[in-house]
Amino acid sequence: NFHHDDFRGLQEEVVNAVLQGRDALVMWGTGSGKSLVYQLPALATNSTVVVVSPLISLMQDQVSKINELVGREVAVFAGSMQADRAKVSEALQGKYLLIYVTPEFLDPQFPFDAGEDEPSTVLDKLRGLRDDGRLCAVAVDEAHCIEQWGHDFRTDYRGVVSRLRGYLGDVPLLALTASAKPRVRRDIAQVLKLRPDRLESIGTVKRPNLHLEVCQKTDSKRDRIKIVEFAAEAKRQGGHLIVYVQTINGVEKMLEKLQPLFKSYGLVGSKYHSELRHEDRNAALRGFQNGEVDVMIATIAFGMGIDKPNIRCIVHYGPPSKIATFYQQIGRAGRDGRIARCILLWSPSDFALYRWGSFVPPGQERKEIHFAELEAMHRYVEAGIDKCRQQMIGEEFEDSFDRCGVCDLCQARGDDVVDRDFTTEARLICQAVESFTLSPSRKKLLEHLRACHIGGKDKLADPHNWHCCQRLASGLRDPEILEGLLWPLHERGHLRRTFYENSINPSAKPFEVW
Repeated sequence: NFHHDDFRGLQEEVVNAVLQGRDALVMWGTGSGKSLVYQLPALATNSTVVVVSPLISLMQDQVSKINELVGREVAVFAGSMQADRAKVSEALQGKYLLIYVTPEFLDPQFPFDAGEDEPSTVLDKLRGLRDDGRLCAVAVDEAHCIEQWGHDFRTDYRGVVSRLRGYLGDVPLLALTASAKPRVRRDIAQVLKLRPDRLESIGTVKRPNLHLEVCQKTDSKRDRIKIVEFAAEAKRQGGHLIVYVQTINGVEKMLEKLQPLFKSYGLVGSKYHSELRHEDRNAALRGFQNGEVDVMIATIAFGMGIDKPNIRCIVHYGPPSKIATFYQQIGRAGRDGRIARCILLWSPSDFALYRWGSFVPPGQERKEIHFAELEAMHRYVEAGIDKCRQQMIGEEFEDSFDRCGVCDLCQARGDDVVDRDFTTEARLICQAVESFTLSPSRKKLLEHLRACHIGGKDKLADPHNWHCCQRLASGLRDPEILEGLLWPLHERGHLRRTFYENSINPSAKPFEVW
């Protein structure tokens, strides 16, 4: 049915576990064949597998593909008010091998009325299939959406799927995701009540065909020209580009500014975010999937479930708040196995955005996790050539492997690494910070250091410390190296970085000082 000579990777192990009646927790990278591990058991046993996912467009796409592949109607989408009610009723009687549903569809608060005297819930119907021996398994896709600290993607996902074990007893449950850290995987297992003998199949997060790069933003006009050049190159290679922007307002402004450049390069751009009308989001998605749209400017709302093989480049104009989200988004690129570029453009002020307002979750424990994940993302963008971008992502998921050799840090490192003593530069930076009466911003600190080097005068600096700074600066070989030393000094405890809220304007972003 699937036209493959053999299983790929760990597929056979998971399929066998399901056929033996065991639960499974699967974390494999995008494009690794997760869907086969629940589709094949349904066909092999001629019994029903229910697939729960928050991604309607992806489910509809999978239904079309599996029906076309098998050559008959074995799958049905039954997860929204738009679904064919007659087909839904047939599905809940076991007439389809694969039933794709949204989490809302399983909510016991919403009874399913199939014309019976006493309407029952969907979970009641599924329990009936189980009692008749016709329910093979339930697969919970994008399972990271249910974890306690959350991607906050679908708030009712957690509550609904937590009821599955109570309703369905020993029916095998599969949790599938491409991006769940060990803490998240433990939470998923707890919520779904996965049994102790479950199979945990954890693949590598390494994506050798993704070439990862990080650059600081320059000025917005030059950055936009870069983005259009990336898009033009992607199109020349027969592919497409996604630009992730931090906010909805940022998406709107970015597309407005890019449109004239798109026209001059013969490119078509579109936008996607949660405040667009449902029909506009669907139209944008269709345009991107069928190749009419070359560049999608989007928020985090566009990402999971985008199954397009020829995305040649992904640009982040500003970092996500956590590495798991970043990994999920770059996972859209290079699904055909060919090389794809993933470029993150950032500025220090981007991180301040995640320290205020709706970006900060309620509750002290959740806040601590949020800020810890934000710091890990900051370490990623500030990393030096002693690091590897792919390895840093792997560390977040407790996955270890050799340096990738192709990210910007590995390329900059080369084969010959020479040790160099930066004590003078480090002392200059620490002395410069001490010379301020009020802690300086990064921008002000760097201006101060440049002034020291060229022999200027900074009226905000303490005179004694100023002369010390000038003496240290006189011996500098490369003043441009100073900014690159700020983060290592912070990591080693020599400098402290703090964020302060604006007392004059509480609605403004916090600002960073050193």
